[in-house]
Amino acid sequence: MVLLWSKTVDQALAEVRFTHRYEFEISTEPRTLDNTDEIIPRYAAVKQHIVVILNSHFPHWMGRRFRLKHWLQRKKHDELAYFLNEAGSNCLAYADHKIPAQFRLWIGKKGFLIGITQSGGGFPAREVYVQKRRNNLGGGFRFYARCRSKIFFDSPAKATEVYLLWKKPMFFKR
Repeated sequence: MVLLWSKTVDQALAEVRFTHRYEFEISTEPRTLDNTDEIIPRYAAVKQHIVVILNSHFPHWMGRRFRLKHWLQRKKHDELAYFLNEAGSNCLAYADHKIPAQFRLWIGKKGFLIGITQSGGGFPAREVYVQKRRNNLGGGFRFYARCRSKIFFDSPAKATEVYLLWKKPMFFKR
C-alpha cells in the first residue's frame, strides 16, 4: 500500500520533475437536477481529455495505453483509470456539491501528478480509510490500498483534494 498521510504537492512535483501543468474546471456550483445534464458531460470529457494528454506524453507504457474503460474491464494495471473513476465517483456520491470542482494535472520528466478537488467541506480521509478497511467497504479506498502509485490528500483530517502520483518505471523509454 502506498497511501501517504504527510506527502505534499511540492514534494510530489519534485519527484516527477514537473514541466507542464493543466487545470480543468468542472463546476463551482453544486450539482442539481437542473444542471446535471450540463455538468456530467463536462466531467466525462475532462477525464477523457486527461487520458489523451497522458497517452501523448507517456505512449505505450509497459506496452499499454491509459484507457478509462480499463476500470470497467477490471484491468487493474491501469491505475489512472481506477483513480479517475473511483475518486470521481466518490465526489459524485459523497462530496457536498456532488461533483468534482476541478481536475489538475502536472506532467514531469519522470511521471505525473493528478489531483481531484471537491468544493464544500472536506472529509476525514484517514478516519474513512480506517473505517472502510474495518468494514471492507468502498472501492476507492480498496484501490488506494493496493495501488502501486502514491496516493495522498491535502489534509488527512479534512481532505478536499486527493492526488495520484505516478512515476514511470525505470525501464520506460521516452
